[in-house]
Amino acid sequence: MTTIAAAATSALRDLLAGEPGIIPAPDTATPARGGLSAPVLTGNVPLDLIERAPSSYPYVQVYCDKVSNVQREKFRTFSGKAQLVIEIRSSAEHITTTELLLQSYTDSVLQVLNANKGDWGGGRFYGGGYEVIFTPMKRGGLNYLQAARVTISLDITLD
Repeated sequence: MTTIAAAATSALRDLLAGEPGIIPAPDTATPARGGLSAPVLTGNVPLDLIERAPSSYPYVQVYCDKVSNVQREKFRTFSGKAQLVIEIRSSAEHITTTELLLQSYTDSVLQVLNANKGDWGGGRFYGGGYEVIFTPMKRGGLNYLQAARVTISLDITLD
Protein backbone atom coordinates (compact mmCIF):
# COMPACT_ATOMS: atom_id res chain seq x y z
CA MET A 1 0.00 0.00 0.00
CA THR A 2 3.01 2.30 0.08
CA THR A 3 2.65 2.83 -3.65
CA ILE A 4 -0.79 4.31 -2.97
CA ALA A 5 0.74 6.83 -0.56
CA ALA A 6 3.59 7.66 -2.95
CA ALA A 7 1.25 8.11 -5.93
CA ALA A 8 -1.13 10.34 -3.96
CA THR A 9 1.78 12.45 -2.64
CA SER A 10 3.22 12.77 -6.14
CA ALA A 11 -0.14 13.85 -7.58
CA LEU A 12 -0.52 16.57 -4.94
CA ARG A 13 3.06 17.75 -5.40
CA ASP A 14 2.51 18.02 -9.17
CA LEU A 15 -0.61 20.15 -8.60
CA LEU A 16 1.20 22.52 -6.25
CA ALA A 17 4.40 22.76 -8.31
CA GLY A 18 2.66 22.95 -11.71
CA GLU A 19 1.07 25.90 -13.47
CA PRO A 20 -0.07 28.23 -12.00
CA GLY A 21 1.03 26.60 -8.74
CA ILE A 22 1.59 28.44 -5.50
CA ILE A 23 1.55 32.17 -6.15
CA PRO A 24 1.44 34.38 -3.05
CA ALA A 25 -0.02 37.87 -2.90
CA PRO A 26 2.11 40.34 -4.91
CA ASP A 27 3.05 42.46 -1.89
CA THR A 28 4.66 39.47 -0.12
CA ALA A 29 6.70 38.11 -3.04
CA THR A 30 9.93 39.94 -3.62
CA PRO A 31 13.14 38.80 -5.31
CA ALA A 32 14.90 38.95 -1.94
CA ARG A 33 12.53 36.24 -0.70
CA GLY A 34 13.20 33.94 -3.64
CA GLY A 35 10.68 35.22 -6.16
CA LEU A 36 7.12 34.02 -6.43
CA SER A 37 7.32 30.29 -5.94
CA ALA A 38 8.32 28.17 -3.00
CA PRO A 39 10.02 24.80 -3.46
CA VAL A 40 7.53 21.94 -3.11
CA LEU A 41 9.27 18.89 -1.68
CA THR A 42 7.96 15.50 -0.65
CA GLY A 43 8.70 13.55 2.50
CA ASN A 44 7.72 13.54 6.13
CA VAL A 45 10.86 15.21 7.48
CA PRO A 46 10.80 16.80 10.95
CA LEU A 47 11.54 20.49 11.31
CA ASP A 48 14.75 19.98 13.31
CA LEU A 49 16.31 18.03 10.42
CA ILE A 50 15.25 20.62 7.88
CA GLU A 51 16.78 23.37 10.02
CA ARG A 52 20.15 21.55 9.95
CA ALA A 53 20.20 21.19 6.17
CA PRO A 54 20.46 24.21 3.86
CA SER A 55 16.92 25.25 2.95
CA SER A 56 15.22 28.30 1.63
CA TYR A 57 12.03 29.87 2.93
CA PRO A 58 9.15 29.72 2.39
CA TYR A 59 9.26 25.94 2.29
CA VAL A 60 6.39 23.67 1.24
CA GLN A 61 6.48 20.00 2.18
CA VAL A 62 3.97 17.37 1.01
CA TYR A 63 3.54 13.88 2.43
CA CYS A 64 0.99 11.15 3.08
CA ASP A 65 0.14 10.87 6.76
CA LYS A 66 -2.30 7.96 6.70
CA VAL A 67 -3.77 5.39 4.32
CA SER A 68 -6.89 3.41 5.24
CA ASN A 69 -8.56 0.69 3.18
CA VAL A 70 -12.17 0.70 4.36
CA GLN A 71 -13.39 -1.58 1.53
CA ARG A 72 -16.35 0.58 0.55
CA GLU A 73 -16.34 -1.26 -2.78
CA LYS A 74 -15.93 -4.89 -1.70
CA PHE A 75 -14.38 -6.34 -4.87
CA ARG A 76 -11.66 -3.75 -5.36
CA THR A 77 -8.07 -4.17 -4.23
CA PHE A 78 -8.18 -0.82 -2.47
CA SER A 79 -11.20 1.30 -1.68
CA GLY A 80 -10.49 3.88 0.97
CA LYS A 81 -8.80 7.14 1.87
CA ALA A 82 -5.37 8.70 1.91
CA GLN A 83 -4.75 11.62 4.25
CA LEU A 84 -2.26 14.07 2.76
CA VAL A 85 -0.47 16.88 4.56
CA ILE A 86 0.92 20.11 3.14
CA GLU A 87 3.24 21.90 5.54
CA ILE A 88 4.15 25.49 4.74
CA ARG A 89 7.00 27.09 6.67
CA SER A 90 7.76 30.78 6.60
CA SER A 91 10.70 32.61 8.07
CA ALA A 92 11.76 36.27 8.10
CA GLU A 93 13.50 38.89 10.20
CA HIS A 94 10.29 40.46 11.51
CA ILE A 95 7.30 38.83 13.19
CA THR A 96 4.72 40.59 11.01
CA THR A 97 6.57 39.69 7.81
CA THR A 98 6.82 36.05 8.83
CA GLU A 99 3.10 35.86 9.54
CA LEU A 100 2.15 37.75 6.37
CA LEU A 101 4.27 35.41 4.23
CA LEU A 102 2.78 32.33 5.85
CA GLN A 103 -0.79 33.53 5.40
CA SER A 104 -0.15 34.47 1.78
CA TYR A 105 1.38 31.11 0.89
CA THR A 106 -1.32 29.22 2.79
CA ASP A 107 -4.03 31.15 0.89
CA SER A 108 -2.28 30.29 -2.37
CA VAL A 109 -2.17 26.58 -1.49
CA LEU A 110 -5.90 26.68 -0.64
CA GLN A 111 -6.63 28.38 -3.99
CA VAL A 112 -4.82 25.56 -5.81
CA LEU A 113 -6.84 22.98 -3.85
CA ASN A 114 -10.14 24.80 -4.52
CA ALA A 115 -9.33 24.95 -8.24
CA ASN A 116 -8.64 21.19 -8.35
CA LYS A 117 -11.70 19.65 -6.72
CA GLY A 118 -12.82 16.41 -8.29
CA ASP A 119 -11.08 13.62 -10.17
CA TRP A 120 -7.27 13.64 -10.03
CA GLY A 121 -6.99 10.55 -12.21
CA GLY A 122 -5.68 7.12 -11.31
CA GLY A 123 -8.66 6.39 -9.07
CA ARG A 124 -8.03 9.46 -6.88
CA PHE A 125 -10.84 11.91 -6.05
CA TYR A 126 -10.58 15.10 -3.97
CA GLY A 127 -13.86 16.28 -2.47
CA GLY A 128 -12.68 19.77 -1.56
CA GLY A 129 -12.44 19.61 2.23
CA TYR A 130 -9.38 20.66 4.19
CA GLU A 131 -8.20 21.59 7.67
CA VAL A 132 -5.58 24.26 8.41
CA ILE A 133 -3.63 24.45 11.67
CA PHE A 134 -1.21 27.32 12.34
CA THR A 135 1.67 26.74 14.75
CA PRO A 136 2.84 29.41 17.17
CA MET A 137 5.77 31.52 16.00
CA LYS A 138 9.21 30.73 17.39
CA ARG A 139 12.87 31.48 16.82
CA GLY A 140 14.40 29.64 13.88
CA GLY A 141 15.04 29.93 10.16
CA LEU A 142 15.92 33.52 9.29
CA ASN A 143 15.13 34.77 12.84
CA TYR A 144 11.43 33.91 13.24
CA LEU A 145 9.69 30.77 12.02
CA GLN A 146 6.03 29.87 11.71
CA ALA A 147 4.29 26.97 10.00
CA ALA A 148 0.86 25.98 8.75
CA ARG A 149 -0.34 22.42 8.30
CA VAL A 150 -3.04 21.82 5.66
CA THR A 151 -4.62 18.36 5.81
CA ILE A 152 -6.76 16.94 2.98
CA SER A 153 -8.33 13.57 2.30
CA LEU A 154 -8.42 11.76 -1.05
CA ASP A 155 -10.89 8.99 -1.86
CA ILE A 156 -9.01 6.26 -3.70
CA THR A 157 -10.28 3.18 -5.53
CA LEU A 158 -8.01 0.69 -7.28
CA ASP A 159 -8.80 -2.57 -9.07
